[in-house]
Amino acid sequence: MTISKHTISIYNKSTGGGGIFDDGDTWIKTILTNCQFEDAINRNANTNGITAIDKSAMVIIPKTRGMKPYLEPAEYSKLPIDQRSKYFTLAAGDIIAKGDTPNIQGIFTSQILLRDYKAFTIKAVNNLSDQAVLPHWECQGI
Repeated sequence: MTISKHTISIYNKSTGGGGIFDDGDTWIKTILTNCQFEDAINRNANTNGITAIDKSAMVIIPKTRGMKPYLEPAEYSKLPIDQRSKYFTLAAGDIIAKGDTPNIQGIFTSQILLRDYKAFTIKAVNNLSDQAVLPHWECQGI
């Protein structure tokens, strides 16, 4: 039985990959299913009537058989760029989007993805993929 229901797209950032957009960065996409994607926009008004808007998001990725192998960010960054598509990682600065979203390439930049889709930049990762019961990763961001 699967309790998570969302498809997500993970974009691993590879700096200096030679692209002409996105400051020359290359983004390597991985699609995962049966994940949990939650996002929220919080509005808080202080006593002066000034409203602060806070955006937050969290994704839970269950470790499942047959999924693309995970590498820690330090190991992933040592791979040649042409080998990175065989793996995925979860690092601060990477992007997660809800659904199977377009590849970041050409004029479709990371800024457009973050603006036009339910997507966020990863700020923190909790790797619980080695636990005996319900192994998974948790990603939080804005």
